[in-house]
Amino acid sequence: MKNIDKKIEETLNSLDGMNRAEPRPFFYTRLKARMENEASVSTYAVRKLKPALLVPMLACSLLLSVASVYTVLSYDTQDASLSSRDAFIQEYGLNESVSTLNY
Repeated sequence: MKNIDKKIEETLNSLDGMNRAEPRPFFYTRLKARMENEASVSTYAVRKLKPALLVPMLACSLLLSVASVYTVLSYDTQDASLSSRDAFIQEYGLNESVSTLNY
């Protein structure tokens, strides 16, 4: 126990001689200039990238719209007239003998 206390005291005492860290001269000026430069580069990259993303996104939305219209138009109206029980039997390929049972 005393060995641990001694090590703790040694560690805390080693911090006594430390000085406060100081930045190099004009650090904040250089940091501000770098941040402004990165901000202007990032907005330029977004403007440059926007048309490159616009065309594929437009093509995907057009493709999805055409696919949904095709699906709706090719929907078989005969299936819509089936009762929910008959549609279930037809969908899962159950025997017709099952459909003759009265529940």
